[in-house]
Amino acid sequence: MRIQRVLAPLSVLVLGLVLVLSLGLSCASTSPSAPSSAPKIDVPDLEARAMLLYLVDHQTFEPLPIQIGLTGGPELRETVAEALGRIPDPHGRSVLESLLSDEALAVRRAAAFALGELEDAAAIPALFRAAADPDRETGMLAIEAAAKLGGDVVEAGVALEPLPEPERWRRLVPYLFRFRQEAKVALAVAALDRKDLEPSERATLHARAAFALARDPLPAAAEPLRPLLTDSDPWVRSLAARALGQVGAAEDLARLRPLLEDAHLGVVIQALRAGQRLIAEGKSAAPADWA
Repeated sequence: MRIQRVLAPLSVLVLGLVLVLSLGLSCASTSPSAPSSAPKIDVPDLEARAMLLYLVDHQTFEPLPIQIGLTGGPELRETVAEALGRIPDPHGRSVLESLLSDEALAVRRAAAFALGELEDAAAIPALFRAAADPDRETGMLAIEAAAKLGGDVVEAGVALEPLPEPERWRRLVPYLFRFRQEAKVALAVAALDRKDLEPSERATLHARAAFALARDPLPAAAEPLRPLLTDSDPWVRSLAARALGQVGAAEDLARLRPLLEDAHLGVVIQALRAGQRLIAEGKSAAPADWA
């Protein structure tokens, strides 16, 4: 009965879409001004897509439309994964986990991202298995999703062990900031000065590791953040200044003082705000020359 209640309005919706497209094609073919070589409009898997759209719109999970979608080609299976990520129902997790091993890259990527949207921590083991996927983007999306669901950063590192070491850092560091465990501090510090990457890639990894330390800084990050106040990258300097305003100590006010004369305005602003925060929270007295 439940399936009938869903499929009845679905059939109406599908019929409506088909009629609209049919009328459009009919008008195009009978209009005097329409060229005889007008391209044919083709909407693949129209009925299946309409059913998935209905489920997302009504925020409900029904197995039959999902199974129909899974029998389609890669584009339709990708649409199934995207739809399940938008439906807050735990029944979608097992389907998405199976799609993590789909033959199509786009499907695996969509499944990894969608699992991060479901807020179901039971998906973490499957996501960690997908972290070492042959496709780097799939692996990165799996790491991000696992972190969003509360996965452990140490387990993420273990999951990446089958890969060459440079590839492990490429996948872990971009979303290291999403993990909540203190162990991410040591990993970020280790990633700051990797020597096994090309210079341009090394700079990107360095900035992302700094972001992992500074985004939501833990007290343990204060020490490795201090050297970053003199980093060659102004974005990194501003990150470090902002974070030390949150987890720094009295002596950091003196470290922040030179940044008030930095050539980059963003650095100056973050240093000023950080110093004011340290003073306002009673971590340091205001010096006479603090602007």
